[in-house]
Amino acid sequence: MESQSFARQLLQILAEDWKLIVILTTIFAFYFYYTSTFDFFKKKGIPFMKPVILLGNLGPRVRATKSFHDYQLEIYNRFKGSRFGGETFTNRLLFELKGGEWKGVRSTMTPVFSSARLKNMLPLLELCSNQMVTYFGQYGKFVSAEAKLLVTSHSFNVICFLLQFENLCFTLSETLRMYPPVSRVDRVVTKPYTLPETNIQLNIGDIVAIPIYGVHMDPEYYPEPQEFRPERFIGEDKKDRPSHLFLAFGAGPRNCIGLRFAMISAKIAMVCLMQNFKYTTCDKTQDPVTFDKRALLLKTSTGLWVRIDKL
Repeated sequence: MESQSFARQLLQILAEDWKLIVILTTIFAFYFYYTSTFDFFKKKGIPFMKPVILLGNLGPRVRATKSFHDYQLEIYNRFKGSRFGGETFTNRLLFELKGGEWKGVRSTMTPVFSSARLKNMLPLLELCSNQMVTYFGQYGKFVSAEAKLLVTSHSFNVICFLLQFENLCFTLSETLRMYPPVSRVDRVVTKPYTLPETNIQLNIGDIVAIPIYGVHMDPEYYPEPQEFRPERFIGEDKKDRPSHLFLAFGAGPRNCIGLRFAMISAKIAMVCLMQNFKYTTCDKTQDPVTFDKRALLLKTSTGLWVRIDKL
C-alpha cells in the first residue's frame, strides 16, 4: 500500500510540475553536451586554457575586448615555453578545401601563377594603376592610406628594373611580419600522428592551429619585435633563422598559391608611389597602430592616415 501511495504521489508531482522538469532536463542536457569535450586536452596531457560553456576560450572575442591578432598573441605567450597548448572552441568552421578536392583545385590553379602568366599580367597591373590615378586624383592632401593610395602612370621598363632591388623584398617581408593578414592558420589531421618525443596522439579530424602572429612577435626569433627592421631579412639574420618562422603566406604544400603575384603587385605599387609622392605623418596618423577588435582579418581601428605630397 505504501508503495502504491508513493507512486501516486510521484505521478501527481510529475503531472503538476512537468514543465519545470522538462526545463531542468533540457538545461542539464544542454550543459553536458557543450562541456563534453572540455576535458579533451586534459586526457591527452596537453596544457590548455580552461573553457567557458558556450564561449569556449572565445570570451574576449565575443565581447570585442581584444582584436583577433592581440588575442592570438596572448594565447601564444600563455603557452610560451611549452611545445604545444590547447584552445577550446564550441564550434569550428574551416573555410578550406580538404583532401583530394584541395589537390584537384590546387593543381588547376597553379599554372595561373606561373612566371609566364605573371609576366603577362604586368599590362593589367599598369591599367589598374592608371585607374587608381583617375579615381584618387580627385582627393586632397590628406588621404587614408588604407583605401586612398595614389599612383601615376609609369614606364614598366623602369618598374621591371626596380623590382630587382632586394630592399623592396626586405621592407615587404618586415611589414608582413609585423602585420600578417591572418593571425593563425588551421590544419586538419589526415592520418594518425604522434608528436615527437611525447605520447600525445593526434587523430584524424583533429585540428592543429599554427600561431602566425605569435611566432612573428616572439622576441626569441625576432628581437624587439615591435620595432620595424627590414634588415631582419638580410644576410646572416635571415640565414640563421629557419624559414618556417616567417609565415605571412603560410608554409609547406598548402602555402598561399598567389604568393608571387601578391609580392609583384605590392612591389609595383611601392615603386610607383615612391617615385611620385613624399609621405609624412599628419594629425590623424596613429602610432602605434591599433587593431579593430571586431574584425577577423587584420584591420586598423581608425584607418591608416598619412600626408601625401607630390614630388
